[in-house]
Amino acid sequence: MATPPRKQKSNLLKSFESQKWVTLIALPILVIATVNSIYWIWGLLFVFWGLQSISNRQVFLLEEIHRDEDPVLYWLITALWIGSGLLYLQASFLLTL
Repeated sequence: MATPPRKQKSNLLKSFESQKWVTLIALPILVIATVNSIYWIWGLLFVFWGLQSISNRQVFLLEEIHRDEDPVLYWLITALWIGSGLLYLQASFLLTL
């Protein structure tokens, strides 16, 4: 006796499983933080982007910039992201003291 064919997952279920959940959770958090003037979350995000770019050896600012191809621009953007993040964090925590 042959086994019955497996049912295909519905397109909705496939779509649901392939979502980028961290991003979908982060977007409303960032909107709520911005509306409520909670900028330290953006500071953490900028620092994360800077550290991520160091580990990936590339940044993206309107186009991909690779560390090996354009190191000066790469390091300028990375330093700008980390510096901006640290300024957001400093400003947020100094204003609450």
